[in-house]
This record gives sequence, structure tokens and C-alpha cells, in this order.
Amino acid sequence: MKKFFRAVAIATAIASPAIVAIAPSAQAANADVAVITGAGTISPGLTAVPTPQSVSFNGNALTVGTNGVAANYGCSFNGNDLDGSYAEGAGLVSGSCGPISLPLCVFIRVGGVVPVVCAGTGSPLKAAGGVFAFVPNQTPPSAITSYTLAGAAAYADAP
Repeated sequence: MKKFFRAVAIATAIASPAIVAIAPSAQAANADVAVITGAGTISPGLTAVPTPQSVSFNGNALTVGTNGVAANYGCSFNGNDLDGSYAEGAGLVSGSCGPISLPLCVFIRVGGVVPVVCAGTGSPLKAAGGVFAFVPNQTPPSAITSYTLAGAAAYADAP
């Protein structure tokens, strides 16, 4: 549990600039909301013993943008779970959903709930975040090596 709280503290420290960057942008020049679904892999696999993991995700984002235009984008992310187990994990991933590049995303997983906060690239400042449901494809005591993920996210530019 001590490692988990340390991971949460690290994730919070990394995510805070992204949250601050988007918070004052109530009049965002560009904003999207999305429903994201997909699947991924975990290697070497989650067990009862916390172990560093390599993670990947590929999915689909159905978005509605600032101007009410719907779009469907492919999403792809790769990264690391710093010390993942069946019960919890925290780490960093990077990737993109369609034209949106997100080079720094922080996630925390507690059971089946995964909040994610991302810092985007470019000018103006960009940020994204969402909450997702994590559903493993294996049942303990087997190692969890694949999963599905589904949830809602938002993305915005500062004006």
C-alpha cells in the first residue's frame, strides 16, 4: 500500500500542471467530449504481487466537438504501470486519438476504475481527462494480460 500512495503522489505531481492549464479555460477555443472504448494488453501481467508492467491500448473515440460536429477517431496509447497488481496501479502513457496528440498521460487504477489526466502539445495549451471502466479478460489467480476499457473523456484548448 505504501508504494501505491507514493505512485499516487507522483501521478498527482505530474498531472497537476495539466489540470491547471485547462481549469482557467472556461471559454476554450476548441473543446471535444468523447466516448472511448477499446482493448489493451499488459505485460508481463497483473498478479497479486505488484510488478512494473508495460501497457498498451487501442480503441475508438466517438467525439462531439465545439461546433457540434461528430467524428470517429482511432486511439492508440503505450506506456508503463509503475507497480501494478490485481488491485491497483498507476503509471504514464502517451499516444493519440485521431488528430489529438497526448504525449503525457497519468493514470491511476483502483480496482476497475481508471481516471486519466493528459497534457497535450502545441499552442495554445491543451489538456484532456476522463474516467474509464477497466474490465480484465482473465480471472485471478491467472495473470491479467489483456483488458477492455470504456469511458468518457474531454479535451480542450485554452483560448
